[in-house]
Amino acid sequence: MDACFGVSKAKEFWDQINADDPRLIDSPVAWEKANQPQEWKKQKEKTIPLWLHGDGVEFSTDSLLIFSFGGCPTTLIDMQAALEQSQKRGLEKSQGSKEGGLKQCQETKGGGVKQSHVIDSSFCLAAWPKAATAADTWTEVFDVLAWSFQSMWKGIHPTEDWKGRPLKGTLALAHLAGKPLTEQGFRFYVWNYLVDLEYYVNTLKLPHWSRKDFCWLCDANRACKHKSPWDFRDQPSWHLHGSRGLKESPPSSHPLLTKIPGCVFGYRPCIDILHTLDLGVSQRLCGSVLHTWCYQEACDKAMAAKSMRQTWNQIQDK
Repeated sequence: MDACFGVSKAKEFWDQINADDPRLIDSPVAWEKANQPQEWKKQKEKTIPLWLHGDGVEFSTDSLLIFSFGGCPTTLIDMQAALEQSQKRGLEKSQGSKEGGLKQCQETKGGGVKQSHVIDSSFCLAAWPKAATAADTWTEVFDVLAWSFQSMWKGIHPTEDWKGRPLKGTLALAHLAGKPLTEQGFRFYVWNYLVDLEYYVNTLKLPHWSRKDFCWLCDANRACKHKSPWDFRDQPSWHLHGSRGLKESPPSSHPLLTKIPGCVFGYRPCIDILHTLDLGVSQRLCGSVLHTWCYQEACDKAMAAKSMRQTWNQIQDK
């Protein structure tokens, strides 16, 4: 469990989180810290932060919409480093014999320790082919996932199913109802959503990037000159939404955002830096470079068109 969820690093994780981190606003963690400080002091090392990820992946001739989760801290890299050090010490000991040392070196170089990857400490929650997806395919799945993470936050197995029906009979969950999830008393808290813009829009139903008011965190608007999203001054004309506004007028009602215990949900999705830059600053920068290449001084339209064709051909050749 420690390799995947970094349970031994939970206290260290929470200690390094700033008190004004927006992901704490209106969260059960912040409430416990403020109202039950002694309880939080005990529970901090047993509260394991998680990330939730969703994306499309290749599958046969189609693609899957897949959901996974894992621990924000992990000891997998530490364990890998310790193993590498152990191998290194073993190699140094073998240097007494030059031939043996060379042989060991070649073996280590050929094999070595597999580089850790985030997928090594992640767990698949659900997956389904996009081509076989109907309007309500994921509705109940999302409810089940939200229900599961609610129980994970409490640290105990649920006593009711995702529809509020008591768990009873011979079901495995009925035998576990009300019992701790782990012997150590750990509980699990979704700290981050890690997905791209397409997933935010198509799945979580956050504002589309092509809209005039595309940002759920601020009031920037492409149609309003005094709210221009291209205003990068220290005091821009657009303003960030406050937590109260995000809470009273949520940009989405998706169950993965509204039903999983956490902060004001507008703050929990991590910004997709890559695609945000592609649609914003990087787009303007690349456009400016292309404009400079194609529209030189005293250049007429014919010359600009020729330069554009030459530039495009060079890009394709690369």
